[in-house]
Amino acid sequence: MARGMSLLEVALATTLLGIASAMIFSAVGQMWAGQRRQQQTLGAAEVANRLILQYLDDFTQLPRRSTPIPYGGYSYRWSLHEENVELQTPDGLSSEAMSTLAERRDRSNRSSPKSITVHVWLSEEQANGGVIASAQTPEFVLTRLMDPMAPRNPDSFGKSISNPNLSNRLFGGG
Repeated sequence: MARGMSLLEVALATTLLGIASAMIFSAVGQMWAGQRRQQQTLGAAEVANRLILQYLDDFTQLPRRSTPIPYGGYSYRWSLHEENVELQTPDGLSSEAMSTLAERRDRSNRSSPKSITVHVWLSEEQANGGVIASAQTPEFVLTRLMDPMAPRNPDSFGKSISNPNLSNRLFGGG
């Protein structure tokens, strides 16, 4: 006669099955949360890139900093920091090249190159977001060096010439 399973064996098998199921669902949940965080960080990177390009083309048309920017089902806050950059001469640069660079800068009478840094983070309207970025907030920081003497492309140059504020920045150093 075949022996059946005891109540203790059934309880143990059920417990082991429950533990294995919990571990699998926990791993799937962590992968899902990681993917969502990566999508939020990628969205922040794309918003930062668009803000940099918009700044380079026409800084007067940037969105208000107090209003979150919607993108990809999420909304993001941002800040922009602009800083003048002092160029250093690399070792081995000829004196002729140095004098050419100095003449160009003197002739242009325009501002020096700038470092533009955009910091974008998930807004407080989303889970793990905030009005101010924190360590738990998906975020992205993008820095670009901008030479005021060299517009980004011909379209940007044409727009800069036709707009008094932009042409002042390009030609007058504002």
